[in-house]
Amino acid sequence: MPINQTYFGFYVNAKIIDDTEEDPVSIPIQLALYTSNTLLAAKGSQCQDFYTYDCDSFFCKDYPSTSATNEYPYFTAKGHFISPNFYLQTSAWNLRINATYATDCHKGRSHYGTGTYGLLGLGVDDKSWENFLGLYPIFSIYINEDTTSGFLYGFLYFQTNWDRAASTTPAVVLPADNNWHVSNVNFIEFGSVNVSMSAKMIFDMNMESIGIPLTQYPDILNAITNNITGLTCPTGQDSYYRPSCNYTDGFNISNLPNLTIYIGDQKLDIPPQVYISVVRNHTNTTGSIRLSIQALSSDLSENNYVSPIYNKYVILDAYTMSFYYTVFDGVSHSTGKSVIKLYYSDHSIKKPNDKFVLYLTLTISCLMLAIVAILIYLRCVKAQKQAERRKKHPNPKKRLLRTPRDIRRASRNENNAPPPINIVNHAESELESPLHNNSAP
Repeated sequence: MPINQTYFGFYVNAKIIDDTEEDPVSIPIQLALYTSNTLLAAKGSQCQDFYTYDCDSFFCKDYPSTSATNEYPYFTAKGHFISPNFYLQTSAWNLRINATYATDCHKGRSHYGTGTYGLLGLGVDDKSWENFLGLYPIFSIYINEDTTSGFLYGFLYFQTNWDRAASTTPAVVLPADNNWHVSNVNFIEFGSVNVSMSAKMIFDMNMESIGIPLTQYPDILNAITNNITGLTCPTGQDSYYRPSCNYTDGFNISNLPNLTIYIGDQKLDIPPQVYISVVRNHTNTTGSIRLSIQALSSDLSENNYVSPIYNKYVILDAYTMSFYYTVFDGVSHSTGKSVIKLYYSDHSIKKPNDKFVLYLTLTISCLMLAIVAILIYLRCVKAQKQAERRKKHPNPKKRLLRTPRDIRRASRNENNAPPPINIVNHAESELESPLHNNSAP
């Protein structure tokens, strides 16, 4: 199913069915790849910038006597449970467990959740694996860039779609828990510099750059600066969010090393076209670049804020997920162990241009109308000719010989009858009754 992007993040359209079993209503909702809990903003609440989900308008069962508290990466939500009735695909994913109905949200970021109703948790912890209707819980995310608009777009599959992978062999296989949290992030390497850490990692399409714990962020930024000749970057808080750095000795993105994350015995390579988002050339040798990295801490604010339990997390963004086709495989969920498989994405399949699709549709429609008009015209001409023939020969017995069968029949009559007779007169004589023969015996 399609994954759409706005200026504020990604969303899918979940479908709601009420008791009347009418056509489903669709609501936009963000995908949460780091939790099993689905969140909807309660009526009258101000939870981030989410739309409020009204149980009077959308069928759901409300349990106000219950209580729920959940700590998400960028805010903490408090409320109670509800049981909404919605699904993503009827044969693949239906929400079968309760969702958190958030009445209060603490901290957070400006505009977070704008244009959506909440978060849809795709984890498989506890009983949430029952949301997946296949043999075992599995889904995958494919992200690519629309070259016309510049926006990213994607697809959510409840299987492994090999058409989206450049190879059937994964580049990396990461052990994860049932909420898709990856442990044992040991260090990050850039060039010849290793920055040690003891962290975890999650994936989030709604992150606009790679999030790094504040305690290691300055060392990683210094490693990048020192490994690129002539590059100078801001320091302190000015560098905490997607810093813009200047270079004075030329710049070739293809010559830069990967940013490599070591997870246990696995390593995840992030190429420069992912961790660098903008390159501006001022002259042949000078210009600026924007690094697609940011510091994360509960002591910071706005885009750098994370909830306290996420202080020691690396968060991979949508651009990393556009480089890798990401498969979340819960085949071993019953043991509490799942895996995330990363395949190099196949970007040779481009999204069709919307204008081209429109023109193609209009062209095909016009051709179909022209064909229908021609067929109607031919039928009218044929009907007119048939009417003219009937007018000239109202008696079907008086028709002229038109087919080989008529000719053969006439030939047999000529051979059997002693005197030759006119075919038309013969037809007329057949119509005369012996009772009307007035000739003398």
